[in-house]
Amino acid sequence: MDRVNCQPIEKVVESETLDVQEVFDTIQGEGPFAGTPATFIRLAGCNLNCSHCDTDYTSRRRSLTIDDLWKILEPLPARDLVVLTGGEPFRQRRVIDLMREFSDRGTFVQVETNGTVYPVGLSGLMAETELCSIVCSPKTVAVNPAVATVIDYWKFVVAAGFIDAKDGLPLESVGPEYGRVYRPEDVDPSMIFVQPLDVGDPEKNKRHQEAAVQSCMKFGYRLCLQMQKIIGLP
Repeated sequence: MDRVNCQPIEKVVESETLDVQEVFDTIQGEGPFAGTPATFIRLAGCNLNCSHCDTDYTSRRRSLTIDDLWKILEPLPARDLVVLTGGEPFRQRRVIDLMREFSDRGTFVQVETNGTVYPVGLSGLMAETELCSIVCSPKTVAVNPAVATVIDYWKFVVAAGFIDAKDGLPLESVGPEYGRVYRPEDVDPSMIFVQPLDVGDPEKNKRHQEAAVQSCMKFGYRLCLQMQKIIGLP
């Protein structure tokens, strides 16, 4: 598979503000909350560089405080569900304070993470509130053990020809650079979502979709299509 992602790898950062790529209202198109109106906060930067990542998470970054973000969100109709995505949200340590502030205000927060970075305070926050949910899409051979204990759902991107026949999950990430993808243990298959890789080629995409369907039918996973792309939303 050819590389399409040329965005730089960025380290974990300590800052009073958050690097934000964009904030927008849409329909959550993937995973357990698919179909739900949501406000997305895309945080800038990632600690990985997956070759077929289809997201721009670096080009329009700006530094915002938590108060700045709440002022943006407060008038928006879809703020009952806020999705923190990236890039990698947990790369920025202040994200825990953001999750706590929003959940304290009664907003449900879903975080999308690759599972490699543990921000201090995450386990405590998840024990304190029922208004936060973590969806992990592993990209590497390992997930941080502390993060793994608080993950609610798992999402895997699969490509035809790169799926392990033993479990229907990807043999490698969306590119060979990170090797075999981490497998969660003792997880109900219904908590695992399988999403076909989108390469922008209808014929190749059809093969990836068929492979994802076969994986779900055989192992009991849940099919995850990128609904936002199908209906033309960001």
